[in-house]
Amino acid sequence: MAGTYIKPALVEAAWSAVRHPGRLQARYHALVRRMGGPKNPAARKKAIVAIAHTLLKIAWAVLKSGQPYEEPGDDFYARREDPPAARPGSRPRSRSSTPAAPSPSPLHHPGTGDRPSGALTRLRPNDGPARRASFRPVPDHPEPPPNTS
Repeated sequence: MAGTYIKPALVEAAWSAVRHPGRLQARYHALVRRMGGPKNPAARKKAIVAIAHTLLKIAWAVLKSGQPYEEPGDDFYARREDPPAARPGSRPRSRSSTPAAPSPSPLHHPGTGDRPSGALTRLRPNDGPARRASFRPVPDHPEPPPNTS
């Protein structure tokens, strides 16, 4: 198997990486909180596998670019979510006094009542064997029977 040797090594490196302050530790703690909290062992394990994946992506980027890895710091995710222009004490951008109008949905044609061709429809399983994963489209609004009078 392809991951028989590399996955355990990456998981071990991930456990080591989250013990040192930096981007990976901040990501680990955020993932653990999102997945169920630090008292949940499954959340910690899932977060470690995600950190191992991040390490693999970092290694790939280093090998591809040939540039050494530079740690972006433990506030990397906070800076990314809260750019400098939105931080307190910075000058706000000039904004229009009127709000922008919402853009129309590409799947909705007002006034026509129909959906555009190629639009997404709900899917329902066929009446075939349960093992077969086949689906048939179901229209949102069934067509009325033809008028035969």
